[in-house]
Amino acid sequence: MELKLNKQLIRIKALGNTIMRRYKWKYDTHLYRSDMVAKELGTIEKKHIVILAPHSDDEWVGCSQLLITPNNEVTIINMDMPGGDDLSLHKKRYLEMKNVACKYNNRLVDILGDKKIFLKNYLKENNVDIVFVPSFFDWHSEHVSVMEIFNAAANEAGYDNFVAMYQVSIPIPSSFITHCSVMTKSELIEKWNKLYQYYPTQKKLPIKRFLANERINGAITHNYAIEAYGLMRFEKWSLELKKYTMNDREREIFYLSIQDIAKIRKMLKDLVAERR
Repeated sequence: MELKLNKQLIRIKALGNTIMRRYKWKYDTHLYRSDMVAKELGTIEKKHIVILAPHSDDEWVGCSQLLITPNNEVTIINMDMPGGDDLSLHKKRYLEMKNVACKYNNRLVDILGDKKIFLKNYLKENNVDIVFVPSFFDWHSEHVSVMEIFNAAANEAGYDNFVAMYQVSIPIPSSFITHCSVMTKSELIEKWNKLYQYYPTQKKLPIKRFLANERINGAITHNYAIEAYGLMRFEKWSLELKKYTMNDREREIFYLSIQDIAKIRKMLKDLVAERR
């Protein structure tokens, strides 16, 4: 009887924590939207785009609006990072990525052999205007590995076009946001509903927090929400990567604070100010 009561109390406490967290996310959304400095952002159109996806769903989280519109020629390169998956889960996640690419007529390329050599040859042999990579403000070590692999490959390939950072679980600081895809309220809700539909292995993802950060960024352009991108020449991106990539301890601190929107944005502001 006592054990059953303890379990019920744990569930009630967990539910209470979830409700309080979502309330705080909503409060922080309104607070930070009112604090955003408005500016004009560009759009991505009529480009040959390559999206480097460390894991299945990263391409949707950061670039869904680019995937679903026919304004660009989009290729997704599956970087096939382990992600802590067992073999069965890894296969399921790959099929999720493949199905989404097929649904929206995007090309999916599976990286083969040595990742750096493959990317170097791909960049040499294909016309690429922009390579999309996760933002270097990122806690995930495998996202950072993808950026480092791309950096080395692009240097060896002599790639001199553009790189665009896309937002995953940590927001891109507003000073780095140069381009965006605008989303209405219904488009934002549809994006995250479809994530659950297209990537059923990711049903535990706290989409309310992801959604909140896109709402906050939307204030930059006086829109409901945006997918934010930071576009720059490869040479500049490579220098900025070295400058702003967090070390292991910093990434751990960000990860432990990931559910606190206000704290994360304050930490980002301090990090950028310190390294500029």
